[in-house]
Amino acid sequence: IPETTANIQAAACRSNLRRIQKAIEKYYAAEGEFPPSGRIDPSHSLVEYGYLSKALRCPRTKHYYIAKKTNAEISVFCDSREDGHSL
Repeated sequence: IPETTANIQAAACRSNLRRIQKAIEKYYAAEGEFPPSGRIDPSHSLVEYGYLSKALRCPRTKHYYIAKKTNAEISVFCDSREDGHSL
């Protein structure tokens, strides 16, 4: 992958992660609990309840993002392990 393409994909991935994190915060505010952990695919609560208009994918791997519980919170992760694909 040329460096420019990799940088663009990393920026798009971070943007997707921020969108999902905001959707998680809105879900928590409205529902009083965090959405379930796991792969954020079309059947995930964030998509089914309309907090995301669609399930987002990493532009590099095309994988869905993953929600993981850490302590008392839930965070979103990209499983690409590529540089710049995290918040």
